[in-house]
Amino acid sequence: MFKKFIVVVEVGVHESRMGELANWEVLPEDYVRAQVTEHLKDGGHMVRAVVHDIQGNAYETLNHEAFRIGDEQAKELLEMEILSKTCPSGVCDD
Repeated sequence: MFKKFIVVVEVGVHESRMGELANWEVLPEDYVRAQVTEHLKDGGHMVRAVVHDIQGNAYETLNHEAFRIGDEQAKELLEMEILSKTCPSGVCDD
């Protein structure tokens, strides 16, 4: 079993490298995914990555949303733990 983490990463690829990728017929998204994941996989880590070409500045929004989602999940887990201890049979008196 793995302890999972979400990483928000913004990657800028220089124009010269973009030209090389086009010459090699490599999609920039595939290149970025490989660059981000190879080192982690080589270290024995489980990695799932999705790369999107985003125009503008989405980093702050994604970072904020990742924290919000983490908080929501933590609250749900805590609520389930409290209910399981106070209502062991699944039936609670209000």
